[in-house]
Amino acid sequence: MERVGVDRRPPPTPARSPLKSVAQTPLRPRATPFKTPGRRPPPVTPARTLGRTPAAQPAPPVRRLVIHKLVLQDFKSYAGRQEIGPFHKSFSSIVGPNGSGKSNVIDALLFVFGWRANKMRQGRLSDLIHNRDGATPPSQCVVEVWFREIIDFPDSDDFNVVPDSELVLKRFAQRNNTSQYTLNDKRSSFTEITDLLRHRGIDLDHKRFLILQGEVESIAQMPPKGKTEHEEGLLEYLEDLIGTSDYKTPIEEHAKAVDAANEARSEKINRLKIVQRELDGLEPRRKEAELFLRDQNDLMRLQSRLWQAHMWDCRTLMAHATESLASIQQRIESEQARHTEAESGLTTVREQHKAHAEACAQMEQQARELTRELEVAEKHGVELNARHKMLSGKRKRLASALSEAKSAASDARASASTAAETIAAVQQEQSAHELALTKEESALESVCERLKDKTQGFSDEIERKQKELAPWTAKISEHTSARDVLRHEREWLLSHNDEAMQRVEDARATLADVQRHLQVQTEEKESLLYEQRALLDSIDEDRARVTSMQEEEDILRKKFDHARRAADDARHALESSKSRGEVLSSLIRQTELGLLTGFHGRLGSLGTIDPRYDIAISTACPGLNNLVVEDVTTGQQCIEHLRKHKLGRANFILLKSLQVNPKAMAPMATPENAPRLFDLVAPKDSRFVPAFYHQLGDTLVARDLAQANRIAYGAKRWRVVTEDGQLIDKSGTMSGGGSRVIRGAMSSKLSEDVSPEQAARLEKELGIARGSLQSHSQSISQLITLLQKNENRIPDIERQLTMLDREIQATTQRVSEAEDRLYEAQTQSEPDQEDVRRMKELDRQWKHHDEQIATLKNKSADLEQAIHRLEEDILEAGGVELRTQQSKVQGIKDMISLCAERLSKAEEEHARAESDYKRHEKSQATSEAQLATLDEELRNIGESQTAQSSQAATLRQQFDDLQADLEDRAEARRQIQAELDGHESTLRAFRALMMDLTQQCEDHEKAKMESERQLAQWTAKHATLVLHPVSTDEDESQCVKKEETDELPELSEEEARSVDKSHIQADMARLEERLASNQVNLDVLAEFQKVEETFLSRAKDLEVTTEQRDEVQQRFEALRKERLDRFMEGFSQISLKLKEMYQTITLGGNAELELVDSLDPFSEGIVFSVMPPKKTWKNISYLSGGEKTLSSLALVFALHAYKPTPLYVMDEIDAALDFRNVSIIANIIKERTRGAQFVVISLRNNMFELSSRLVGVYKTAHCTKSLTIENTDLHKSEGPPSATASPSRPLGHRPPLLG
Repeated sequence: MERVGVDRRPPPTPARSPLKSVAQTPLRPRATPFKTPGRRPPPVTPARTLGRTPAAQPAPPVRRLVIHKLVLQDFKSYAGRQEIGPFHKSFSSIVGPNGSGKSNVIDALLFVFGWRANKMRQGRLSDLIHNRDGATPPSQCVVEVWFREIIDFPDSDDFNVVPDSELVLKRFAQRNNTSQYTLNDKRSSFTEITDLLRHRGIDLDHKRFLILQGEVESIAQMPPKGKTEHEEGLLEYLEDLIGTSDYKTPIEEHAKAVDAANEARSEKINRLKIVQRELDGLEPRRKEAELFLRDQNDLMRLQSRLWQAHMWDCRTLMAHATESLASIQQRIESEQARHTEAESGLTTVREQHKAHAEACAQMEQQARELTRELEVAEKHGVELNARHKMLSGKRKRLASALSEAKSAASDARASASTAAETIAAVQQEQSAHELALTKEESALESVCERLKDKTQGFSDEIERKQKELAPWTAKISEHTSARDVLRHEREWLLSHNDEAMQRVEDARATLADVQRHLQVQTEEKESLLYEQRALLDSIDEDRARVTSMQEEEDILRKKFDHARRAADDARHALESSKSRGEVLSSLIRQTELGLLTGFHGRLGSLGTIDPRYDIAISTACPGLNNLVVEDVTTGQQCIEHLRKHKLGRANFILLKSLQVNPKAMAPMATPENAPRLFDLVAPKDSRFVPAFYHQLGDTLVARDLAQANRIAYGAKRWRVVTEDGQLIDKSGTMSGGGSRVIRGAMSSKLSEDVSPEQAARLEKELGIARGSLQSHSQSISQLITLLQKNENRIPDIERQLTMLDREIQATTQRVSEAEDRLYEAQTQSEPDQEDVRRMKELDRQWKHHDEQIATLKNKSADLEQAIHRLEEDILEAGGVELRTQQSKVQGIKDMISLCAERLSKAEEEHARAESDYKRHEKSQATSEAQLATLDEELRNIGESQTAQSSQAATLRQQFDDLQADLEDRAEARRQIQAELDGHESTLRAFRALMMDLTQQCEDHEKAKMESERQLAQWTAKHATLVLHPVSTDEDESQCVKKEETDELPELSEEEARSVDKSHIQADMARLEERLASNQVNLDVLAEFQKVEETFLSRAKDLEVTTEQRDEVQQRFEALRKERLDRFMEGFSQISLKLKEMYQTITLGGNAELELVDSLDPFSEGIVFSVMPPKKTWKNISYLSGGEKTLSSLALVFALHAYKPTPLYVMDEIDAALDFRNVSIIANIIKERTRGAQFVVISLRNNMFELSSRLVGVYKTAHCTKSLTIENTDLHKSEGPPSATASPSRPLGHRPPLLG
């Protein structure tokens, strides 16, 4: 096998055009060029294809047919032998200027593939031969198409050529307008070539792989259906493509066969009608004979139904008796076993009940003790909490005072240090001034010594004046010192008062905090009290509502009981009427028909009684179900009627034969004034009174069994019945018990027998009453649950109130203590009388010293002024020198005086700071000692609180556990009590139940034996019945008959149960009378049977013909259906693919193929509609040129996707498209070349730039030449592009059209 390789293209670079990059992007592999996955990929555009990534797994190799090259010899514009190609296995573009001969390449293919000359724009075949001026015209033209099969590797440009797979198709055209074909140089025909290429996937009949110039829109613009047989529309085109056009001829042939079969069947029908007329003539006499036999059969069927019904009744009674006996026996055994278990379990239950009662009492005592302990623990906890809060507040205040004392001590120490530094500095400064003063005074003395003669007198006078002034100065200094001492004492008294006021403010703030806490607790208590009052009011209201609703429940329960009794009465009456309905209904019907007189009905229906005594009279008087008649004659008629129709037995009361003493029916005295049942009955008519007395006698009614025992066994024996159905006879026997009582034998009002509708209505009323009662009970239960929830909330509120009262009490105590502390602080803050007096004394002394100082200063002012004048005189006498020196000395003295004053103030501040420091140190020590004591006490209280909380939690948990156990124990006790009551009730009812069950067994045994006897009689009679064979008309219009079965039908259980015996008996009487009056000839039946056989023979022949016609008709319909199914399957696929293709091409539009007549697709054809993006639906004929092209291409691609071929040739399909749409179409074609070969003629760059190989076509010297090159980036290639040129051009030369 030859391996063909293609050079790999260089990777795309930014310098390349986007379309060339698109062309090199690997796409998803596909088996066929138009086969797409189930999910539609996004539209292929240049922007979107750049980011594609190759598939994870390469596609498998595919074997397909491709065109290798074309060889044209003297064909149209191609002179001599010209090779066009080789073509790329995937995508080749034929390019060239207008008129260069590009379309002639397509014409060459059309020529080989059998197109006529006019399709190639020529009139005759000879016009296809090359002809040019100045040259000898050739005698023929030849076109060769070289095919070969390759093994394609879709993910690369590589492929393998299949050995010996080359096909060379060649067609010659002669000057005489004849042509011939060769295949691999062997003469062939167009038919052989067509068959060969069809098997290779190329269909030359329909030529869908060729899209010629200008024909893009022609397919989509076809009419829905061809108007004539030879005209092609869109329907015919799609049928040819799908393959359903092959069905037309077979369908027409089968239609003709159906018509022939219908004609043959019509002939058979006419022959059958002749015999039918003979049958119709015999039909009246046959019907008379068959009617007679049918009446006899009907009579026997009625007898069979009636007797089978009686047999079923007997079997039902036997089965019921057997089932009842088994059930009763099983119940006796189970009751005995249960009785034994109940007796053995009763003692155990009693012991368990006693043990639970003792355990409950003991647990309740434990709960009371735990409650008391819990209250004590909670009270102690409240006291500890209050004490802890008080001590915590006190500690907070002490901590604050300690912090303030530490801060004040630190400030005092800092002030003392500052004052000491100031003293040292001032003393140093003062020493320096004193040295200077000594120096300057020496200088002054020297000056004065020199001026002694001038100033001696002044000096002596000054000295004398100074001596006079000295006592005054000493007194002023004394008063000043005394005033400073008073000032210090007064400041100390004021600071002591400020501290007292601060303690008052602290005590007042503490009191406000405690009062606020008390207010919060009080508000919480008021909230709980309000909730308690609201809950109590709600509880009272809920209790009242519960009481009211319980009263309403009692009323509803009474209504329910009344409705239940009424429904039970109706049910029992209905059951009784069912059991006796056959006898009673038959006699009533005879009375209504006037066949029976003197029949009055059932005794229980001839009177009324209070509902209270319904059970009593139903139990004591079984004779209420007896039938009342006037006399013996009427009774005999009733018995004869029942016997004749075998309706059963009945007891009759003969009014005229009753012998009842009228005095006995008069009111009489009874023990304990117990009423007689007879006196409680209200008869419908007075003539029925003896009948009631005959059945009831002097039976008395007692309230309960105790009263019944007293009356029945007194001085005189009485027959007594209780209101709940317990009966005591005069003989001393007693009956009663059971879970159900007898009721409904007599109603409280005169009425007819209960109908099923009345019973259903009463049952419905019972259901409504039950629903109302249940809904009301549910409401009461919900209200009781809410009431219990509120009642359970009350103890919680009371417990919270108790805790709050204790907390409020503790808080109130704290308030009292805070008020005492405030009073104490206010008392301590009030000025001491001694201090007040001292302050006043200090103020007075201060004032005295100020006055003395002022007086002394006034008195010494003259001396000071005199001294000052003398000094001035000395200075005047001494001159400038003395004055200057004197000024120096005086200045230094002033400085010394200032230092002395500063020193005095610093010493005073130092002393005061030292005093404050000592005082704050003492206060700090006191606070620390108190704080340590409080911490110890708080620690002890915390430990006590922890212990108390643990104890309270333990007690509370023990209480909760005990309470839960107590509730569980109480619930178990209640259950055991209920179980004990049930055991005792069961044991009491056991004996009465055994007596009742034994009596029932005896009754059922008797009923079973009687039913067995009657069943044997009815079975023997039924065995004598045999039906006459009579044909029955199943369809009168066609006279098709069949023999009726000669066996009597056996009735099912349901049918036997529904038999109306009285109605059957009436029908039997009518049939007997009719049979006696009819006289018919039965020989006509044999004659009719002979003619009927002939009729059936011809009818069978007709049936065979009809079946043959139906087979032909079925094949005809099957072909039509197969054609329709196949067409619709292909149509649906093409429609879906069209929608996908159009959306891909238009990036969001929509397209649709629509059947004009959806019920018959072949009648009206197909319409092609599109909806371009952002536009409405339009027929394709209303679109623009570009839109028509896009729509047509979408349809073409959809058709190709439905039935792909390995080869596609397209001639300028992009002529009417803009750049964007050309790019989209080019990318779609590029994506689908992985499974097919595309040859496209195009003048658009963005189309042929995506091709894998370019075939350039150009004209030179009036002849067309071609050049084939690989479509690579020539500007980036290192060497000249690889090219395969036609023989007329060198490989290195490139024509301008490819530049």
